[in-house]
Amino acid sequence: MKKNLVLMLTLIMVFTLSLTAGAAYYEEVDTYYDSVIRDANITPTTNRVEYEIGLSDSSPNHIFEGIYYLNDQSYVSFNKLFNEGNESLTDNLGLEFAYEFYNKNDWVLTGLAERRSDGKFITRLRTAKKVNDKLTLNNNFSVLFDDDMFKNLRMGLTYKLNEKNDMKLSIGRREGSYVTDWGKLFEALYFKGALKTKVNNNFNNVINVEKQFDSDNMTIIEEIEYTGMERVYLNAYFGIRTEFDNYLGLESKTKLRDGFYLTFDYYKQLGDSDYYSAYPGIQYEF
Repeated sequence: MKKNLVLMLTLIMVFTLSLTAGAAYYEEVDTYYDSVIRDANITPTTNRVEYEIGLSDSSPNHIFEGIYYLNDQSYVSFNKLFNEGNESLTDNLGLEFAYEFYNKNDWVLTGLAERRSDGKFITRLRTAKKVNDKLTLNNNFSVLFDDDMFKNLRMGLTYKLNEKNDMKLSIGRREGSYVTDWGKLFEALYFKGALKTKVNNNFNNVINVEKQFDSDNMTIIEEIEYTGMERVYLNAYFGIRTEFDNYLGLESKTKLRDGFYLTFDYYKQLGDSDYYSAYPGIQYEF
């Protein structure tokens, strides 16, 4: 307990001290709010490559990844994991191509083709229907090709409550949970919801709730984004789970000079678990 308290205080100290360091580079960060239901729109940010080293109790992992926007409607991305047991160039190599092929009459359709790091292939279809200025309906459908065709479906919505509050809701199979039968797409349903509040010009607060319908397990995640600095972006989160260990994490990005940034991702399970991961890295944008 004392160890966890010291860890939480250390993260708070890092968060507080970083506020004194100095554009908000949050558009490209994948948050819990974003993961509720994936948007069909492709919104280009910056082309970038990044090198990270994963620190843990075992041997370190080295990650090299990047994304390049071909135009306003498409991009290619990659990620490559290097470790002691990984010598081949294709081992643990992930590739993705995305193309927004329809954007008319308040409909957006985007297709994605992905080679996972385990060598398996996935195709995804994301749709968005803008009902009005506040409400957008979303669907995320994917097919995993292995010894059969495995499918996953999530349906949801994005709703703008007012100038300060946005909401996302979705229901379907958990991300990464695939089935062969179409009927089973509507079994073992998993709910995700999030309320994002613009506290002021510097802070966003997000409350996320996740619930598996056929179990008692529930997760509540408190997420805080700091976007008001000239040189630093911060995202801190704390997750409470009813059946598993709680956890906390921190993600930061600090500008060194034009085009170059330091990044840091940290995740720690609390309770009896000693598991943690820390990924310091350097990123180049062009």
